Amino acid sequence: MFATTPIPKKLGAKLSLFYVLTIIVLLFVPALLQKLGMHNSQLSDVISEAVAGIVMIGLTIGWFNLPIFSKPRHFWIGVIAVVLMVNVNLVNNGPLPAYSNQRLISALLFGLAVGIFEEPLVRGPLLFWVWSKTPKKLSPYWWTSIITAIIFGCLHLFNLHSNPDPKQVLIQIGYTTAMGFGAAALYFTTHNLGFTIVWHSLLDASSYYWSPIPISTIGNSLIDRLSLLLLVVTHITVGIVLLHRITSNQKKKVALKH
Repeated sequence: MFATTPIPKKLGAKLSLFYVLTIIVLLFVPALLQKLGMHNSQLSDVISEAVAGIVMIGLTIGWFNLPIFSKPRHFWIGVIAVVLMVNVNLVNNGPLPAYSNQRLISALLFGLAVGIFEEPLVRGPLLFWVWSKTPKKLSPYWWTSIITAIIFGCLHLFNLHSNPDPKQVLIQIGYTTAMGFGAAALYFTTHNLGFTIVWHSLLDASSYYWSPIPISTIGNSLIDRLSLLLLVVTHITVGIVLLHRITSNQKKKVALKH
């Protein structure tokens, strides 16, 4: 699909406007909510991200005409990849907190807002633009997965304004880059952004449910380090396996034609 999807004309210019509109939404919605009397900053952030995400999805489909929600391919492979990448995040979460409807709903809403916002932000039009810039001698699947993963990781530099520990932010950039690589490969496998939205939402929802503080902190114990290593290795491995499968099938198709 990606090789045959027409790249929109003036994609770079459109992409710039796409992000300008997203920033406007992110500035406008909190101001509107505050004017309406909502002073809960965390809830305001959740609503703002959800609205901005919906706007980005609408623009991607309606303006860019990009098929980000095509009929899923390799459905069960996608499901298995999501289950693996989500469950590895639960390894070192600690004891399950006492059940609370409010806590569960808050976690699900928080996770869903993040997933709806960050996935089209990185794996929407930007992914297709990066694809279109692939050097001739490189595989567009590997190139795009690696570059968008780096961009996804670097986006977490914005967390410096909320996390007082730069070391923790740098660690987060490292492991989210690995996660972004796995997510890009998942998207290329399924051809449907819904899989990465579900993956991303469940990751953030589970983290929030165990610790409802939207700040990433990694401990210094051996278990903490090993669980982080497991998270990184799992996402990179899933990404490599999925991309190898795609590129191997591409080579077989080319060989059959000749």
